[in-house]
Amino acid sequence: MNKKHVVRYFVSIEIVLIMLFSAFATSAALNSASKALFSGGSVITTINVDVYQDPACTQTLTSINWGNVYPASNNTQTIYIKNSGNAPEQLSITAGNWNPTNASQVLTFSYSLNSITLAPSASTPATLNLAVSANPESLTTFNFNITITGTQT
Repeated sequence: MNKKHVVRYFVSIEIVLIMLFSAFATSAALNSASKALFSGGSVITTINVDVYQDPACTQTLTSINWGNVYPASNNTQTIYIKNSGNAPEQLSITAGNWNPTNASQVLTFSYSLNSITLAPSASTPATLNLAVSANPESLTTFNFNITITGTQT
């Protein structure tokens, strides 16, 4: 081998190593950024409170499928709550029965309501939010219950 071939040989190896390192780094970055958590849960209501998935309140909602959620993401669902009783209802929403139990350490549930007190036969949208921490660790699936309570006022 002459000197020209030796130099080309080392340069070729160096380029291949750089390409391999770049491919590995890109693959690692894509894998860590694309971790999806599958989720679901039940919607539980009290008497005289019904939950729907449409503004016309025709499609009953008994569960929420958050779909795949990702680290450091905020995920929203809009639901519609209707007072099916004949007295005003004060609304509250809670989350519980997390499965696995440590899911509530990396997931944060919150909501916003347009109307806290709902007149008979009235409905209101509610926006549910599920925030996922940047490092959900070994969590791959989860579910929890959302309880919507109406208290007569």
